Amino acid sequence: MIFHIVKRELYDHLSSLRFALTTLLILILMIVNAVAYLGEYKQQMNIYQKNIAATHNRLKRHSDTLYHLVLKGPGDLHKKPSPLAFCADGGKDLLFRHVRGGTASRTRRWEGENTSYRFTEIWRLVYPQASPDLIF
Repeated sequence: MIFHIVKRELYDHLSSLRFALTTLLILILMIVNAVAYLGEYKQQMNIYQKNIAATHNRLKRHSDTLYHLVLKGPGDLHKKPSPLAFCADGGKDLLFRHVRGGTASRTRRWEGENTSYRFTEIWRLVYPQASPDLIF
């Protein structure tokens, strides 16, 4: 019985002119938003490409051997801009734009009963706080 009521209500809503006009309006607004966002996306991609090129150049300069790359890390790892950000905008201020992969060349010490070792830390990922106002 409830199935028939739900089915009839859904059919009434789907066949109404209000639903068709709302769907058409949503599609038109999304297309206008996508066209307007295209310029901003191209600008974000240009900045991203420049950052990636700088990171690649830095890696080429500092990676004479695999040992140095393991110790120093890759540097900044940048986030690619989303091409679908026009659909859901507003959360990008809370997301990271880049992650730093590296080390401060800290020297650690490990001591056993009869032995003592000094070593440099291997790099790690450091996530910067995107918004200092947020407390997690």
